[in-house]
Amino acid sequence: MNSLPVVDAESLKRSLKDRKSELVSLSENLVDIVWGSKRPARNLNAVFPLPIKFTGIIRDKLLQTSR
Repeated sequence: MNSLPVVDAESLKRSLKDRKSELVSLSENLVDIVWGSKRPARNLNAVFPLPIKFTGIIRDKLLQTSR
């Protein structure tokens, strides 16, 4: 299960408190609950780059900024 780093969780808790809201930890993955036994198998198709008209950024530039 994915989790939120403690430092991020604490920051989020503080900002939510001002809005009279709170961060709640869940013991189960909501996506798994919604899909139940009907969740489709993982797609094993090859990954491919999308044209810039869909992404808004050139792949090489994205790779440079994300590393």
